[in-house]
Amino acid sequence: MSESSRKRRERKRAEAKARKQQQQQKKLDLEKDPTEKKGILSVLRPIELISGGLLIGSLLLYGVSRCSRTEELPAPEVVSVDSTAAQAASSAATANLLKYYVVLDSLKFRTGPYLDSTLIRYLPHGEELVSLNEVTDFEQGLRVSVDEFTREPWVKVRDKNGREGWVYGAGVRPYRKNKPAPRPPREAADEAENSNSETEQEN
Repeated sequence: MSESSRKRRERKRAEAKARKQQQQQKKLDLEKDPTEKKGILSVLRPIELISGGLLIGSLLLYGVSRCSRTEELPAPEVVSVDSTAAQAASSAATANLLKYYVVLDSLKFRTGPYLDSTLIRYLPHGEELVSLNEVTDFEQGLRVSVDEFTREPWVKVRDKNGREGWVYGAGVRPYRKNKPAPRPPREAADEAENSNSETEQEN
């Protein structure tokens, strides 16, 4: 055997011996300090684990019971009303509601405030509608005639058959029973006064 091979063997033996010593040292260290090996649960005593578990469990039960609790509402009072009085009250309420009339031919009456909502029927020009006091918070841009493009919200209304739905805001106008006559232009009023004064002078 050559010297180089002997040196290699001796070196390998020395390295193996050093590894064995390191492993034995680690075993001794772990036996002296077991917390490194087992973790935090080995440090806690069983009584601490049980009391902590009970605390967490009771908090969970309390939270679930608070969330699922419902308050009982008092029963509604039933009041008998004369049917004629109820009809009179409903007709008075209907009279106070804002009314619209249709200003376009064949205005589309839809289930929702969108162009793709289901069509209920076409409303003829001049039909009276009752406002349900609901208007969309967005405006829709539509071409209502060849030369007119409008941007209006949708309005929820009830038709003469009692059906509720939505119409485009540009297709209806508020209906006023006692609409005042429009004022004449200022020049026409002056001419009328002048002609009245001339006729008085002739008489």
